[in-house]
Amino acid sequence: MSTPVRLQERALPAITAAGGALATLGAWQIGALAGFPALPAPVAAAALVVLAAPHAPAARPRAVVLAHLVCLIAGGVGAQLPLDASLAIALAVASAAVTMLMARAVHAPAIAHTVIMIVAVAPGIATLRYAAATFAAVGVVLALRAALLRMVPAP
Repeated sequence: MSTPVRLQERALPAITAAGGALATLGAWQIGALAGFPALPAPVAAAALVVLAAPHAPAARPRAVVLAHLVCLIAGGVGAQLPLDASLAIALAVASAAVTMLMARAVHAPAIAHTVIMIVAVAPGIATLRYAAATFAAVGVVLALRAALLRMVPAP
């Protein structure tokens, strides 16, 4: 019985890499359709965290979804501030980090959305399109996590 577990453990890096590539390609397609070429960056980072350590607190669906939501909101608010982008980014990132920590839903890759929202996403309907594209891509990552958990036993 220990042989299959060892085989699964040895296959985990390949499974993680393949899942990360698939999530990144999915995010690329979703981002391209929505008009946001920067979307794959935080999604690829999220895929690595979620697929490499699916049992970690940062990989739990609650943490992933809540962190991305918090960071999107912080970035949207930061984009509206009448400040230089560097100061708006610093304030938005700090507020997103504090909120994630207080909610015990830390998922570090999500913080990239805060910066992207301030520097690359125009306010208004584009903000909603970016948020929808983000959650579509995050859904792909979480679906891959669920599939991985069915394939690899808990430690």
